[in-house]
Order: sequence, then structure tokens, then C-alpha cells
Amino acid sequence: MSTPDTDGEEPRPAVTTVEPVQRALPPAEVSPPRTEPHEVARERVRGVLAVVLVAVFAGAISASFLFFWLAPQRFAELKDFVPLVLTPVTSVVSAVLGFYYGAQARRED
Repeated sequence: MSTPDTDGEEPRPAVTTVEPVQRALPPAEVSPPRTEPHEVARERVRGVLAVVLVAVFAGAISASFLFFWLAPQRFAELKDFVPLVLTPVTSVVSAVLGFYYGAQARRED
């Protein structure tokens, strides 16, 4: 369809609207839901566990010094008992703290 032009030039075609073409899109890939709250809770539990184990370790060391101070006459008995308590506590605290801070260092890289 043309519209007449008043200047005698060739007629211009009328403006028409073009409908957008609907294309079939591939099915959207469903990503798993974000687990950030779960990871935040896990980090909070790890932090609390690390603090509690350090407190247990500090308590065991403090208790051993307190026992040596309060009962110097039983030094021989306490000298054999303290390594039995401190060795496993030290091992557990070292393993937990190494795992906790090792995981944080890997995440930061």
C-alpha cells in the first residue's frame, strides 16, 4: 500500500508493524537450589566446635596446673595421669583446628 506524496515524488510504502517471531527455546536447565544458608550454618557449627575444643584444651591444661599446685605431695601420681589426659585432647584439638582452618584456606584461594 502506498500513500500519495504531495511533492510529486514516488509514493512511500505505508508503515506496518512486524510481529516478533516466537521461537521454541530449549528447556531451561534447572540448577540446584542455593545452599548458602546450609553452608553458613555448617561454618557456624564448625566455629563453635573449634572454640569449645580449644576451651576444653585450655581447661585441661589449667586443671593439671591446679592439681600440681593444690596437691604437691601427689606429684608422682599426677605426673603419670596428666599425659593420659592431655595427649588425646591435644590430638583431637589439633586435628579439628587443622581441618577447620585448612578448609577456610582452600576456600579463600
